Amino acid sequence: MTTKETIPSYESLTGVVEILADVMESPASWARSKLREMTARNADWKVLRSAPPNAEAENLAVKVLTIAHSFRPFEPSYVTASAEGGVGIVYRSDKKYAAFECRNTGDLRLLWFDVGGNPHSKKVNPRSIRQAIKQIEEIHNGPNAGTSQSS
Repeated sequence: MTTKETIPSYESLTGVVEILADVMESPASWARSKLREMTARNADWKVLRSAPPNAEAENLAVKVLTIAHSFRPFEPSYVTASAEGGVGIVYRSDKKYAAFECRNTGDLRLLWFDVGGNPHSKKVNPRSIRQAIKQIEEIHNGPNAGTSQSS
């Protein structure tokens, strides 16, 4: 009786390496990578009557994204420069939307739409980012997803 060796194919080995690299990536490195992928960075800020993201907004975004790393696989859909002046960290699905606004002023806001499509906004203390991400997760996954989300 011979034993058959199992050698993974090159394709599956590459996949394993990619998964391990993703898992081993530090939260801060992942956050900075997300920020580098920011869309709308080159918007026409004069037309928008706003300012591009500054260092204060980007540092706040890195803080939010670093904490968001621990919620993976639930993660932001994209990161974008905000017309409000700052960085938007967007969680979007077919019928649900929530976002952090990391503003150039250092203000952090949570924005979302309820099931009726009504917009909501609340200020978030940087020490409460984890709770705000849990709220976004509930908006997207909870039994009453998108209904009243006050905390």
